Amino acid sequence: MRYLKIFGERDVDAVLARETGLTIRQLYFMGLAVAGHLAKYPGINAHQDYSSFGIGAEARTTFFSKMGIDIKTLRARTRAAQHYDDRWAYTWNPLEATPLVALNPQAPHLLHCPIPALLLQRISRGVFYDLIKAVDFDNPYGRAYQAYVGMVIREVFAGPSFVLVDEEEYKVGRNIHHGVDWIFTDGSANVFVECKTKRLRQDAKVAIDGAVLDGQLDVMAQAVVQLYRNIEDAIAGKTNWRPNDQPVYPLVVTLEDWYLFSPVIVDRLESMVRNRLADARIDERVLDTMPYTIASIEEFEIAGQAIARTGIQRFFSCKTSVDHRSVMLLPFVHWRFSDALEGATNLLFKQDWERLVPEIANLL
Repeated sequence: MRYLKIFGERDVDAVLARETGLTIRQLYFMGLAVAGHLAKYPGINAHQDYSSFGIGAEARTTFFSKMGIDIKTLRARTRAAQHYDDRWAYTWNPLEATPLVALNPQAPHLLHCPIPALLLQRISRGVFYDLIKAVDFDNPYGRAYQAYVGMVIREVFAGPSFVLVDEEEYKVGRNIHHGVDWIFTDGSANVFVECKTKRLRQDAKVAIDGAVLDGQLDVMAQAVVQLYRNIEDAIAGKTNWRPNDQPVYPLVVTLEDWYLFSPVIVDRLESMVRNRLADARIDERVLDTMPYTIASIEEFEIAGQAIARTGIQRFFSCKTSVDHRSVMLLPFVHWRFSDALEGATNLLFKQDWERLVPEIANLL
């Protein structure tokens, strides 16, 4: 649902249709229909007729050509990607790009799916790689993700005590600033949210010497410092947000997980943040008075439900304490606030399935 909402946003869907020949609805219907079939049978016929569902032969062929690969090519790509050293656990699997495999050269329309979960991943987060080279993709994609984070906040922090403020442009001198993406409060504290679609590059995940990873961490450090700069402007009364005397907690919400759980990695990132704060002439004491948190949207969707029940100040004052800063958000919730997760759901916006893909709504 997360990626359906992001890639289904009108401007992003237009880029998707142009670049792939499939709308988000066609892509999702085909992916879910095939996944449902594979839950009962080991293979599927790519010549299957889907016209009764509004999927013509051209769209069907486009889908299977993008998702499928022959076994000979798959073997070659696997050999090229494989590693048997420290990088093994993070090595890219070619099945992530093409999860359906033609085993018989004489019958290339008969496909099998060795890892069915990768098919669902391919039609959701994997769509990014179909669009990344489109020149008009980045801005609509960023706006769609920012809007989605706002939807999550509204869905999860829905009580009358919560107030949500979205981004508004403001001027500092002659310069126009876009400001923080979202601010929400419950009367006990404020959370300033920065939304980032930037992914941790694959080569950074498998890097041994650390230079590539450092470059990626510095990108995250820039995002953290930009958030602090926006917060300073807001507290100084330069924006439309009205300052109050409640604590402030900066939160960077990434679309994909950055795996920032190692104390060594967390310390390296904080060192970069300190350097960039100095360059920006921001007092590094903000790291103590307004300690930041970085979390993926997947974590925030679940953890947010616990935060809403616990209270912002009580939750973040514990999460940002010295003992817990290097713990990822969701494990921290399970560790310290597991009782607040009772009744939490991992499928937000379930009611939207019927509107977006009515043919499969009754399967959920």
